[in-house]
Amino acid sequence: MINKEWKLNEYVTYLLLTLVLLSSWTDINGIYTELPQIVLTQPEGWKLGAYIGLVSSISNIAPLALVFCKCIFQKETLNVIPINYIVMIIGMISCFLLVFLWSDTTYIFNRNRSLALLILSGFTALGMINQSFSISLWIKPLNVSGTLIHLSAISNGTGTCMPILGFSMSGNIIARIPNIDVYGPILTINIWTHIIYTFSVTNGINLYINGTLNGSSNNSITRDGPNLPFYITIANQLSGTTSCNSGNINNMPYAGGVDELRIYNREINASEICLLSS
Repeated sequence: MINKEWKLNEYVTYLLLTLVLLSSWTDINGIYTELPQIVLTQPEGWKLGAYIGLVSSISNIAPLALVFCKCIFQKETLNVIPINYIVMIIGMISCFLLVFLWSDTTYIFNRNRSLALLILSGFTALGMINQSFSISLWIKPLNVSGTLIHLSAISNGTGTCMPILGFSMSGNIIARIPNIDVYGPILTINIWTHIIYTFSVTNGINLYINGTLNGSSNNSITRDGPNLPFYITIANQLSGTTSCNSGNINNMPYAGGVDELRIYNREINASEICLLSS
């Protein structure tokens, strides 16, 4: 749906951001997919996978630096638009250069090392780590219990896994990332209720019920976690009920209706929230 309030440059920005994110995921996960072949030619051998994971995690310094600057300069308005463009440009250049430089080595500390591959992998990961997202859905619970949205690295609900939206043992709805839970109200059963969960580094977690903000982390936060593609499971944790960190979310299956589930790779704005919940 086209938002008539947006300007052309906003559409261009979101289009470029989407392309960068897709290429970042493709490149980083493509490296892991081709790792059995890459290790045959690179001097690090099978240690290369661990090194790539390390430099990808170090890329967290970018959002951490953003949060740090915002905490120091609280009275100043931080314009994130040029920062987004810088990240997009770095990601695009890195994705392009990986095509030609992935196999190049540099002689450092008395041996050849895959310096270009490691550096470009880290720059590419800048476009993935702490990515903003939004989740919108209607639910009609038969009881206020269970998991609504579950993430897992393996399709059966296990591996690196966690529920990010669900109900507490006391019946409150919870939106969460690792180590941070945001509580909402206890919902009315057998009534359709609209829920929106948004996350960004600058605004943290915000939980909207029927278009009204009901819970917030109230600060800038970072989202810890590996750079992996995740399976999304609705209303169930599958085999992850005993192995996943559920926080304060009840790990039982959700019972009730779910409709119009939408997932965005950005933090949606107030006008979109109003439109989706009406």
